[in-house]
Amino acid sequence: MILSRKLGKATTLKAAYSRRFQRPNLSVINPYVQLNNNRSQTFGNPELDPEVNDQYEISYGTFIKGFSLNTSLFYRRTTAIIESFVTVDDEGFATTTFQNIGTTDSYGANIFTSVPIKKNFTLRGGLNIYTYNGQGTINGQELERTALIWDGNVSANLKLKRDWIVDMFGFYRAPRQTLQGTNPTFSIFVMGARKEINEKVSLGIRIVEPFFPDKNFGG
Repeated sequence: MILSRKLGKATTLKAAYSRRFQRPNLSVINPYVQLNNNRSQTFGNPELDPEVNDQYEISYGTFIKGFSLNTSLFYRRTTAIIESFVTVDDEGFATTTFQNIGTTDSYGANIFTSVPIKKNFTLRGGLNIYTYNGQGTINGQELERTALIWDGNVSANLKLKRDWIVDMFGFYRAPRQTLQGTNPTFSIFVMGARKEINEKVSLGIRIVEPFFPDKNFGG
């Protein structure tokens, strides 16, 4: 459900409510065992239920002479949330699988903007900040965790002569809280160049993480 009101020719204020069912992906339902090392194994859970997201949102958007700005505030409640679940036996052997572990309540804000620096250069960026307030039961024990989580991205597009275009994209996600701990940070940087042959065809090359020989997924 969406309610929308125009505040001018290029400015809009919206209020929205949505319910979404997020089905588990293959990586969390695959039952085959992955041996990480001789002390740890991981496998999926094919009996997982979908997550249910109820979200209330207020957003504001405007567009002025090529400059665009979109911001929103939201509250989201997720039930049957899917998270990794780790158990360790008496001999120290760790088993990781996935469960519908509880519920989370999140309050957050996001912002996206696109700015034309010159006629041939455009800069875009986005930032998301939200809370993690999780509650659930693990092995009969009631657990509760809170955290502040954020992620952001920036991209650039440069148009050169003879229909050449240079693109760059960067993304960073801070550690993400779970009821048992945290998932590590994630970041990526991609750059490339392409030549447009026509409106439907282009040829080019793309490089992922050009400045680092190895990818680090540490916390």
